Amino acid sequence: MGSNVKRLDPQFSLATSENRSSQRVVIVAGGAGFIGSNLCRRLLAQGDRVICVDNLETGRLSNIGALMQEPDFRFFLHDIVEPFSI
Repeated sequence: MGSNVKRLDPQFSLATSENRSSQRVVIVAGGAGFIGSNLCRRLLAQGDRVICVDNLETGRLSNIGALMQEPDFRFFLHDIVEPFSI
């Protein structure tokens, strides 16, 4: 599944800038599942940037479909037990 991993784009830099200095970047493993997708929503609502990693074995894209348009949300199709680099 390593080939399905998407790299972060330049618009979603992990480096903090002056206007994002208090904004956290949070990785949610299993973020396309029921609990994970609700956690992603909550984190976005409180102003965090969210990286969702899921292999979609039990999670569903429909759980995070509305989040895909959020500028502070990124989804990576990947099995978290395999090495992962962002």
